[in-house]
Amino acid sequence: MNLTNILSKDIDIAEALRRYLIFVLGVEEVEICLLNDPYGHKERVQKAEKSDFLVIDGIVDEKPMGFQFAKEMEKRVLLLFYTGEIDIEGEGPFWLVLPFALDRLGDKIKELMEQPAPDVEEYKKLEMRFPELRERKKHHG
Repeated sequence: MNLTNILSKDIDIAEALRRYLIFVLGVEEVEICLLNDPYGHKERVQKAEKSDFLVIDGIVDEKPMGFQFAKEMEKRVLLLFYTGEIDIEGEGPFWLVLPFALDRLGDKIKELMEQPAPDVEEYKKLEMRFPELRERKKHHG
């Protein structure tokens, strides 16, 4: 594992995850990008492309921005959802709901680092079960 990229909506959470990855899991290189930076999309994509593993907040400002970003990147990923954002079970094939599944964070990351990236069909199945994860089409009036 060479490079892990954390894409978060909150710098404090991202920094805590970064410290956890480095000091507890022994990940050597961890970068952070903020998902709610409207000018940072190009940098997010570039950093994600060179990363081996992504930790991404699935929902940003009540939109599935992180989920859709993960789907586009086709990388090994852990999607994070937070209580109250979406009515989803606490753990799935490539996601956790925090704080409920916090005790599974380390083991889940280790498991996902060893598995291949989820394919588009896995994302589509999740979108079918949880329509709020679908990309919303923008309408101009």
